[in-house]
Amino acid sequence: MESMESHKTGFPPFPHLLEIPAGIPTLQTGQNLADRTLKDGSVTFEWFVRNRYFPQRKGDWRPGTAKEKMAQIEIDLIAKFGEYPLDSFDGFTLQTHVNDFALRYSQDRVKHARSYLKSIFDEAIEQEFLVKDPTRKLKIPKNLRPKDKRILRWDQMWMILTETARRDRLLLMLDMTEALRPSELFALRWRSFDDQNTLTISETVYRRTIRPFGKTPGSLSKVHLPSGLAAELRRWKLECKSRSPEAFIFPNADGGLPDSVQEIVGSMYAMLQKGEDAKKGVLHLLPNATDAPKEQSPSN
Repeated sequence: MESMESHKTGFPPFPHLLEIPAGIPTLQTGQNLADRTLKDGSVTFEWFVRNRYFPQRKGDWRPGTAKEKMAQIEIDLIAKFGEYPLDSFDGFTLQTHVNDFALRYSQDRVKHARSYLKSIFDEAIEQEFLVKDPTRKLKIPKNLRPKDKRILRWDQMWMILTETARRDRLLLMLDMTEALRPSELFALRWRSFDDQNTLTISETVYRRTIRPFGKTPGSLSKVHLPSGLAAELRRWKLECKSRSPEAFIFPNADGGLPDSVQEIVGSMYAMLQKGEDAKKGVLHLLPNATDAPKEQSPSN
């Protein structure tokens, strides 16, 4: 028998709460969803990331990359949201967190935080812990901190090259002319150089560990050196204590891998870009990069 509401509107009456068809989700976890059962969405953000997200994604990351990504997620997301139940998040909470990040950190760090959040909640939906994605409309804020795009003038660059010792000058010239990454530059051995004009990039270094792969598939390749740079490298070889094929071209004082290469080279360029005391900065920071005594500027 039709209800009065149906008779007046011509539409069937709205179903009573107890008559909601199977497959329609509610806020309760464990609700049937199209013949599936959602997992407990009240687990904490920290539990899900550590027990479901990290194990799922680590297979896609190289060991060094995995360590960096996991550490960043720990610092930027788990420290903030660790105790939050997974099903308690909404777009407002996450957007305000990303907006706050934009006021304090670099563009890349903000973009990474947003990307990690979207990836984590996408995985939560894929693994059926959630139905709704709270990051669906999560945006990169417009008020990102501007990047420092200052560069050295030619006269500043030549001043630095003429004032530095041969080893330090080689480090700079290889980086400037061949665009070698620190991880490639400090992994070079004398077997990498053919004593003519070719360097072969066959391995990289990360946190004092040699790796048989590079950052990109094209990273491991042969590099052609200009004649002047190749001649400088041959002269440097004559000055080195060890010229065996396995010896590093730019070793530390003990002949091994340098310490904190990426951090020191980054600091060096930061100082160079300030323009002030650039010469002093290079002369002090480059020797630190190889953990070797500071050298006097060469006369040749």
